[in-house]
Amino acid sequence: MSNPETGYNGRYMKILFAGVVIAVVQKRELKLNRESIDVTNDDSDGFTTFLSEPGTKGVDVSIEGVTTIDNYDELLSKWEGQTYEDVTVQHPNGTITAARDGFLLGGLTLGAEHNGAVTFKAELKSSGPVTNTRAGS
Repeated sequence: MSNPETGYNGRYMKILFAGVVIAVVQKRELKLNRESIDVTNDDSDGFTTFLSEPGTKGVDVSIEGVTTIDNYDELLSKWEGQTYEDVTVQHPNGTITAARDGFLLGGLTLGAEHNGAVTFKAELKSSGPVTNTRAGS
């Protein structure tokens, strides 16, 4: 029988830059990507067939939140700098996801509502092999 308390509170998934939790993040998402290699041929009876090993793998991290003036300036400089960032994802169960070369800030959206906070959305893309280190390992 499964535990009636399933799931995690979202605040337990943390995105860290250089080991520091980003405090202004309100929404976060981790996407694990596997690009399949299509090997469909005349012997596939009309069904799509893929190799079991993907052609490429990677991780995308999306974060959204409210920004301060300092964070706004830093996000802009990171986007302009085109450098890899030391980003890790701490899962609610304690597992840590990291990329060997880091993450590149691939997309940045800055928004401002009338009478509202300045917001941001950032898309980070992994470079190099990705590791998932289980808690207690």
